Amino acid sequence: MEKISLMYYVITRKIEFTEQRIIEEEKKIVLYADKIVADNRIFYLNTVSDVSFKKTMNEYDMLYLHTLSGVFSFLIKDNPKKFIRMVKEKEN
Repeated sequence: MEKISLMYYVITRKIEFTEQRIIEEEKKIVLYADKIVADNRIFYLNTVSDVSFKKTMNEYDMLYLHTLSGVFSFLIKDNPKKFIRMVKEKEN
């Protein structure tokens, strides 16, 4: 099976002396046959009720993973339509 993945970003702001630094860390969310893996977190598809997307006015858009444990958000830059379609196909 082809794994589908999407890059997401974790933003950290650090203040060192009088300077603020913004650190952008690139990570990957991967869809497998029975689960979605993001960093060290595993979401089994039988616990995922929906996945949605919100376009924003800045550099990052939002991907939301709706699960039985709550909603998890991911900052993304790329178009998530293929990832969302594949997740929804596996849910059915």
